[in-house]
Amino acid sequence: MERFRSYFFWFIFGLYAPCVFSQTPDDFIRLGDCAYAQCLNDSAKVQYERAYKLAPDSFEVLKRMATVYNDEGKVLLHSSDSAEVKYRMAIPFARELAARYPDRAESHFCLALCLGSLIPFQSVRQKISNSKEVLYHLNETLRLDSSMVLAYVLLGVFWREAASLSWLEKAFVRIVYGESIDKTVQDSENILLRAKEMNPRCPYVYYELYWTYKSMGKKNWPCKIYRPFSHFHRSTFAKKYSSKRRAKNGRLLLQKINTFFC
Repeated sequence: MERFRSYFFWFIFGLYAPCVFSQTPDDFIRLGDCAYAQCLNDSAKVQYERAYKLAPDSFEVLKRMATVYNDEGKVLLHSSDSAEVKYRMAIPFARELAARYPDRAESHFCLALCLGSLIPFQSVRQKISNSKEVLYHLNETLRLDSSMVLAYVLLGVFWREAASLSWLEKAFVRIVYGESIDKTVQDSENILLRAKEMNPRCPYVYYELYWTYKSMGKKNWPCKIYRPFSHFHRSTFAKKYSSKRRAKNGRLLLQKINTFFC
């Protein structure tokens, strides 16, 4: 019932707010952010789109447009063919963001994230070409802001997936692009542990560490290091995936996290 009231409030407020309040981009961004904070992506997207119509060149607007579409793709991943469509819709906003604001670390990170989200849907050749662009923008992100923890997390994911390439795929990279892939899952572990040192309360660090350790075949690694943070991480993901639309994905994710911390 409480969830229904929240949806109803934001629907009515979003419908009539433009008629009552001044229609500035900042107004719509604030409304969108309030909805987004409650995981009401559809309502948030409506407000961000209104802001985009008024300020299509705004850093804050472009960043939110790319983020909200990328999040939609993430929610639909493994459950709908629309995931790829949503991921692709995020990329033009992310490219515009990086083109207009090349001196902002967030611009390059946003584009790296959006491009990386497409990799599961691409052929080997496309993956390799796309991965080079992802790596470039991650390096640019860290060059501009070496303290961005999520950039290290994404780089850890990148190295883990690169290490999982078959010898044939690595040979293809060497022949076609003249480059070799010498990264290992240990490199993924090291950079994720570095991210953990920088921000021990970032849940994404632990989630990706789980998959890195799993790919290394480590079943009995020292969980006691992470156990003090388990309740925090569980509540964080429970809140993020609490809406009815995300219930299935949320349960699966929480199951993985619970396994991870036990």
